[in-house]
Amino acid sequence: CVNSIFFSLMNFALFCVYNFYVNRFISAYFIEIIKSKIPTKTLANPKDIANVVLFLISKENTYITGQNILVDGGLSIC
Repeated sequence: CVNSIFFSLMNFALFCVYNFYVNRFISAYFIEIIKSKIPTKTLANPKDIANVVLFLISKENTYITGQNILVDGGLSIC
């Protein structure tokens, strides 16, 4: 079986979108609104996702298989 990881908004992705559109479609205010909806009040960093991947491929993971793992700071439960 294969595990998969789903994640919500990341700082890296929003940074790229923000720079591309140069504040035309997304603003710092909009980013703050999004962050306020996430229980952790932060956006994911690439390292947050990488840590999940590293655990899944490590020897510490002996029993997780065939799962969809959601890394979203709790957004999906709100």
